[in-house]
Amino acid sequence: MHRSLCICALLPRLETSTRVVFILHQLEANKPTNTGLMAARHADMHEHAVEQAQAADAAARAYIQDTVGGTSSADQLTKLADLKAQGVLSDDEYQKMKAQVIGS
Repeated sequence: MHRSLCICALLPRLETSTRVVFILHQLEANKPTNTGLMAARHADMHEHAVEQAQAADAAARAYIQDTVGGTSSADQLTKLADLKAQGVLSDDEYQKMKAQVIGS
């Protein structure tokens, strides 16, 4: 469409706290290939993924704390090194936890 024919400036603006709005044409609503409808029905899937990631992170942190906590600094550093070698901890996580042990 040519810019001179655009009516976007005439459309009312709606202020909402919604991040995504699905707009469906009335003829598309009942079609099985309506991807807008499918997306709208499953829009909350990202919330489930975030919840699962947070739960996995909390479980990993609890496991690490149970494995490392309550021992001498030398034992804690040894256990942290073992967890890093097993791939449970990344280099960054290892360095942060090591600094906490040394600082305590």
